[in-house]
Amino acid sequence: MIVWGWLLVALVLALQIAALPVVLRQRWSVLAAVAAAGPVLYGAGVGGLADSTERPSAVAVAIGVLVAGLATALPAARLLPARLVGALVAVAPVPVLVTSSAWGGWGGAAVSAVAVVALGAIAAVPGTAGPVRVVAVSAAAVACSRPRSSRSTAPRPPSCCSARRSSPRCWRPGCGPGCRSRSVPRTGGSRC
Repeated sequence: MIVWGWLLVALVLALQIAALPVVLRQRWSVLAAVAAAGPVLYGAGVGGLADSTERPSAVAVAIGVLVAGLATALPAARLLPARLVGALVAVAPVPVLVTSSAWGGWGGAAVSAVAVVALGAIAAVPGTAGPVRVVAVSAAAVACSRPRSSRSTAPRPPSCCSARRSSPRCWRPGCGPGCRSRSVPRTGGSRC
């Protein structure tokens, strides 16, 4: 049985949290980056591919990845290089942003607002290095300016085939092979 969904993300999230004492004690910045990669990638995959029945668990997992990533970056900010901690802060909200983009609407905006608040809190912590604050504020700005969903309600312009269904004498250049372009004489460009 292949483990997929929120269970996989929870497993790699537990590994990230288990690696935190070793990262802090030994100051292994590479281990911090490797431990953070799994939850971010799997969390983004689960959040982006979740259907409507899996949305609550996908949102919970995405927020869990955000919290664990920022909770890992906060104590590491005093011990590890600022460049690595900035990378940890930058990738931590990715599952939340993917989930909010896939959800769309007000629900997606609310999920995205969680990332904005969490990143703003990281930027406001006293003693945080300047580059880490800049990354946190930049990531919060990206989360705040999330584009509208791709599922737009704007009407699409009619295609060749849809225009041809309304008028059997319509022909437009460039129609695909699925259209009835062979049965209509091709004279003078588009006639509808």
